[in-house]
Amino acid sequence: VPWNTARLGPRTLAWDWEHHRVNVPVGFDALHWRVMTLHTCRGLGWQTAYTRLLANDPSLAPLALFHATELLHRSDALRTPAGREPFPIDDVVAGLLAVTTEESDR
Repeated sequence: VPWNTARLGPRTLAWDWEHHRVNVPVGFDALHWRVMTLHTCRGLGWQTAYTRLLANDPSLAPLALFHATELLHRSDALRTPAGREPFPIDDVVAGLLAVTTEESDR
């Protein structure tokens, strides 16, 4: 995510890998970057962040669903900072499942 990176000449440095995992789908890190940027830096609610992402590319719905469930399992996603909305897993998953189903019907 943006706050864990810096540019050094032509290189980009990244740190803070406490949630690093192997065997995640291709594109997971890019999707995580975008969702977290929309939510944290732009102040969008979780559902709005996912909706905006999927409006640009509905084929990302299965990956977004995986991402949402990963966030739920991370302890920091369950601790809501003051002034932040809690992670609304029911709403997010229902919305992502609807888009995933629509996409698979095409």
